[in-house]
Amino acid sequence: MKTYQSDASGGVNKINLISKICLFIFVVLTIQFIYFGISTSVQGVYEGDSIIFHIPIAQEISKLNFLPANLSLGLGYIPATAEAILSLFILLHLPLNLFNVLAFVLLFTVSKKVAESFGVTKEMSTIYAVSIATLQSVLRWPLTQSADIWVAVFFLATLYFLVNPKPTNKHYLLLGLFSGMLVGSKFSGLPFLAILLIFFGKSAFQKINIAKILLFLIPLFVFGFSWYIRNYILTGNPVYPVGIFSISGSPDYANLGSSNWSIAANIINNPAYILKVINALLSEFFIWVLVLTLPVYLLIKKNRDKVLGKLSIIGILIFIIFIFTFPAESIVSNMRHIYPLMAILVLQAFIFFEKRKLQMAAFSLLATIFPLMNLDYHPKILMLAFIPAFYFIFK
Repeated sequence: MKTYQSDASGGVNKINLISKICLFIFVVLTIQFIYFGISTSVQGVYEGDSIIFHIPIAQEISKLNFLPANLSLGLGYIPATAEAILSLFILLHLPLNLFNVLAFVLLFTVSKKVAESFGVTKEMSTIYAVSIATLQSVLRWPLTQSADIWVAVFFLATLYFLVNPKPTNKHYLLLGLFSGMLVGSKFSGLPFLAILLIFFGKSAFQKINIAKILLFLIPLFVFGFSWYIRNYILTGNPVYPVGIFSISGSPDYANLGSSNWSIAANIINNPAYILKVINALLSEFFIWVLVLTLPVYLLIKKNRDKVLGKLSIIGILIFIIFIFTFPAESIVSNMRHIYPLMAILVLQAFIFFEKRKLQMAAFSLLATIFPLMNLDYHPKILMLAFIPAFYFIFK
């Protein structure tokens, strides 16, 4: 019995140490990003989407012009809540390259809160939060003005307020705020919010009054649906410039129903294209790509844990949305659109391996350090070496 207690104590101490190492890595990265965010220019970093439409839209909003910016491909019509935040950087004369550095810090913060709300211990929640913030794909974008890290922040914040309902006006106001920002940052935010409400909304909206419903709906419409209403009034298409089958979009923008637009369409037309998808997943998420197998495993094993079941279905639905609605072009870069998916599945892994905290912590530290080694962009051979390691750790 004493030996068991000693081993358990040793395991806790090791987890605490790993937690501190992960936190140290995050702090160092944050300081580094702040330094480069201040010392570099937008032109110096030069990320295409940031230059082409994120910054121009933010510049228009900074002038209190919420009408679509006159941009090619109809890109001025995209939901622009994230760009509204960027406009504050413009108005306050803050370095624009700090925009996603703030999102990077918020991603860590909200990820930790979400993990704790699902019963993950304090130390393991810190490890989880660092794991999400240091996904290889995330680390590529902190010095840009892309909205994708913000989408992950709003997604996780919405999830947090849904699974932790409190009978206060402030709670439902914040839930509406983050829900609206999720919907208003990207078109994909709309189905993401719908999925969260379907699986976690019932408990959050039990026994509430009209006042709380209004406190939820008002920011949801102001920060979220207002962009879609604007587009519908101006074009008759709420998701313009995207064309959806019979609903026309921008003539220069692809239609979701076209035969070569989506990832799924390319796989159907050319099954070998799935190798490019796997290649992109490995390149952007390295050994964390293994969590994509967990929902399938749990469904095959008919796992009865309701929380794990919900997370499995949410993960599968987000992946389906991704492959059917996001373009196949620039597949590696487009992996940034599934940050919410990876956050859900990594959380699922932390919950599933709750009885093997030390192994999970060690694996997470390995996954955190791995992208920092500055290896080649496609380290597939090295990736294969971690698959047997994963098997022996968790068998």
